[in-house]
Amino acid sequence: MEIAVNKSLRNQLMMFKRDKDIFTFKLSRQAKYDDCENISQNIFKTENSENKLVMVSNPYCTPCSEIYGRIHKLQKYFIQKLDISIIYAVPNNDKDLRYKAALYLLSTFQEYDLQKANEINRLWYETTKKNIGNLEREYPVKNKETAKLLLDKHIEWCLNNRVDYTPILIFNGHLLPIEYDIKDLIYFIN
Repeated sequence: MEIAVNKSLRNQLMMFKRDKDIFTFKLSRQAKYDDCENISQNIFKTENSENKLVMVSNPYCTPCSEIYGRIHKLQKYFIQKLDISIIYAVPNNDKDLRYKAALYLLSTFQEYDLQKANEINRLWYETTKKNIGNLEREYPVKNKETAKLLLDKHIEWCLNNRVDYTPILIFNGHLLPIEYDIKDLIYFIN
């Protein structure tokens, strides 16, 4: 009897959580980030998408790697309905490994086509023993100046918005409510 009650309660809670009106209301009550899409690096770009997801990441953050994998799965499911971008939250220090990794990963989007750059970035996030030098030797980039300008904007944006942890997910300009996970977005993408 107790198992049946728990299952029924769980189903009711899931119906509540998956209600689009409730999600939209909760999302609208979260912090708004109007400017993040202007400075983020597109990972997956679709024409006229109404849905935009921005991940604020640190290249060496283990939870970020897990989220990055989920983002790839979500993108495959909603290939024409979701723009996905990334902002790197790293120290403003070109000697720091996080800075070097973010600069390189952003540079791949200038050096290679979007598909190849995504493949390189996916390799980085899937690797448990991260070594940016090895990846850079395998997939060299010639020029990092454009990426450096973009990374400077990422760093400034993170400082202005007091980003002190990663990952952060921003859906349609609002911080994703804590009650929701990236996998829940399948119920709310138009």
